[in-house]
Amino acid sequence: MPTHQQTAKEDGRALRLQQAAKEAFGRLYPTERNLLDKAARSHGELAFASTDKDEDNDAVNDGKEWNRSREIRSELLRWLCVDEVARKQVDPHGLNAKGARITGQLDLSHVAVPFPLQLQQCYFEEPLNLFQSEMPGLILTGSRVPGINAGSARIKGHVALDEGFRCDGEVTLSSVHIGGDLQCSGGTFCNPYRNDPKTDKWDPNSGTALNADGANIDGFVLLRLEDQSERTFQSEGEVRFVGAQIQGDLDCERGRFSNLPLRAFAKSGVALNADRLTTKGGVFLRNGFNAKGSVAMRDAQVGSSLDCEGGRFTNPFQEEDKIGGDALVLDRAAVKGSVFLRSPALTGNVQKARFSAEGNVSVIAVFVGGQLDLQDGDFRKASLDLTSASAASVIDSGKKSWPKRNNLYLRRFQYGHIAPENAKERLLWLALQPYDDFNTDSYVQLAKVLQQSGDDDGARIILQTASELEARHGHPYWYLRPDNLFAASIGYGYRPIWAVGYISLMSAVGWIIYRRSYLAGTIAPTDKDAYNDVKSKHSLPPHYPRFAPLIFSLENSLPLVKLGQADKWQPDAELSSHVTDASPKREIPWRPSLNDGALPGGASGSSEVVAPELGKSGQASAANAIERPRVLASLAPHESNVEHLPPMFTAVRRMVGKILYDAGLQTDAKGQAATTPPSHFGTSPTFLKWCIWVHILLGWLFATLFVAGISGIVRKQ
Repeated sequence: MPTHQQTAKEDGRALRLQQAAKEAFGRLYPTERNLLDKAARSHGELAFASTDKDEDNDAVNDGKEWNRSREIRSELLRWLCVDEVARKQVDPHGLNAKGARITGQLDLSHVAVPFPLQLQQCYFEEPLNLFQSEMPGLILTGSRVPGINAGSARIKGHVALDEGFRCDGEVTLSSVHIGGDLQCSGGTFCNPYRNDPKTDKWDPNSGTALNADGANIDGFVLLRLEDQSERTFQSEGEVRFVGAQIQGDLDCERGRFSNLPLRAFAKSGVALNADRLTTKGGVFLRNGFNAKGSVAMRDAQVGSSLDCEGGRFTNPFQEEDKIGGDALVLDRAAVKGSVFLRSPALTGNVQKARFSAEGNVSVIAVFVGGQLDLQDGDFRKASLDLTSASAASVIDSGKKSWPKRNNLYLRRFQYGHIAPENAKERLLWLALQPYDDFNTDSYVQLAKVLQQSGDDDGARIILQTASELEARHGHPYWYLRPDNLFAASIGYGYRPIWAVGYISLMSAVGWIIYRRSYLAGTIAPTDKDAYNDVKSKHSLPPHYPRFAPLIFSLENSLPLVKLGQADKWQPDAELSSHVTDASPKREIPWRPSLNDGALPGGASGSSEVVAPELGKSGQASAANAIERPRVLASLAPHESNVEHLPPMFTAVRRMVGKILYDAGLQTDAKGQAATTPPSHFGTSPTFLKWCIWVHILLGWLFATLFVAGISGIVRKQ
């Protein structure tokens, strides 16, 4: 409580101030007298222009109709700020008024005001000029102004344009230095692009609602919802913080920014422009933030996180007018924390605003020190460009977080971890990239991350798919190129084991061909004496190795591998002289023996001595006896001695034996092989020679591809 002496001193100061004002301006209005009285006192009380001290902010809309009892002349306010005698009578609390109508233009440009201005819920008839002024603080809470020019001003404390403040023109704070906070929560800034009514042409003073280019703000910038009054920040026209420096946060939570592009104004379309912004805090465009028009933060430096959780960014490309398209542009920005382009998690039955974008979300060459979080974000009507961006980790919610096909750009996108890590699902993610922008960088990066997390098989799948797509891209007849075919046979170097499978398959096919040919008698020993014994005595020398079709096939499949079959057995070059083409049965000079191991059904093949062939003399000789394969009755379709087997097994074994006989893989009980026109050609020496040559060449090919795949020669990284 002030003392009696202090009160008397203040009364005298107020009286002197009013007398000086009367001498300068003549008659004073009631609100002016009240202002002068409060200005001379140390209480910092507001000079109310209305008897209703709790008058609502909306009443300021009718400020133009207020009578003179609520007027304060702008000349009087300026006089209090610049007159040496008057300003000494004003208490350091400054000029405090509420609910007044300020007539004329308040021009304090180039003025160093020693006390703060607090003009709450006041109606200004003309724009406020504070260009290059200095003052401790500026409070215009709830006021209505047609414009403010505070460019290059220095304000040591807070600037409050909040809680119902409205400006129907441009608020210029370019190059301003604010020592405290810029408080615009619950304020309305309206200056959309429009035509001048006098000339019907574009008004150059329109289009920018708030201009803080190059501003230096030591505190926070609040363009958000005011929690107590439930009023939110609103703008019509561009809000600019280009090159601004903010020590605290840029908080636009639940703010509404509108500046959609119009055909008539090619320069419009940016709702929030924070290019080259530097803030040591974070940027919050979240929880119902709504921008109709582009939000631009190119080359921005963010000291904490960029949080767009639950924000809505709308600026679709208008095909008819060729305007719009960029919803959120962060190109070349550096964010030390995380970037959240996600929807908030549901808590109970409370429905919260989801992140959504309609237009292009450009994150080109952006550095994210933390996490890039896209969980449950709605990109269905957006394109997401992450070209050359980098982040410590990436997390999304699968397909729910992805744009449509051809609307995802991942070229040179670097990240240390990604979730979920499912390789097959991530292949679908990579496939969303435009066909014309195909690149292997995105596949290699994903494979690297999967490999570092221990998923080697997933990494191979990714790299193999990348090589396959690269081979196909731009080549309509890629499948006719030998290099692609060979590389594809081993998964482009990532599946060299496939070559072993092909060699095994060739060996199996070769076993069938060589067995059939041997049973048909078209494979003969390469040794001259053994060959003569076979021709003359119809038997092999005891020391000569028996023919094994599987080993013979395997030896032809494996280069440089010698198993002793290819050197001992080859197609009979002289067989053609013993073949009668007109006969469906092939007449062969000898019947071979076959001792090739297990037979179908679990039986083992073994040889038995059968009746010797009769020579010209008609006498049988033991020396002429040859070995023939002993075939179990169940596998011999022409034998019926199977009574000892159950009926079901008897039928099955006879059927299997019949199939093997018809296929040429088994002789009948008399040692005869089936001969049909196809088998006649398929077991001919000529066919066998070509088959062996092809077999050897393919063996070399797949063995070479196997080595190339193991060594990584054909593998692309």
